[in-house]
Amino acid sequence: MTSIQRPGGPTGPAGSDPSTELGPTAATTTSTASAAADPVANLAAAVDTGAVPPRGAIASLIEDAVAGLPADQAAELRAAMTDLLAHDPYLSGLARDLGAPPEPEAIE
Repeated sequence: MTSIQRPGGPTGPAGSDPSTELGPTAATTTSTASAAADPVANLAAAVDTGAVPPRGAIASLIEDAVAGLPADQAAELRAAMTDLLAHDPYLSGLARDLGAPPEPEAIE
């Protein structure tokens, strides 16, 4: 019985190093581009560096969630989300872990 192998043996073509095929610049550019495309990751990084306070980050996330809604619907959803942050044990725990007080007036 014979086994089938890729050209150049089981490690691939001679002279190729799969860890550097893209090159270090391409790998860095790819990770930077994906971070730039993720506004939540950018917001988390801003909280981590102290550029945005936790309360401000939560308020920003709420505003992003209601963006584009008619004013009455946005107000209703904003109030519901704020109430959940204040009274839902899981969500208020997450806010507390982030460093934001769970009281509704502290998040608005």
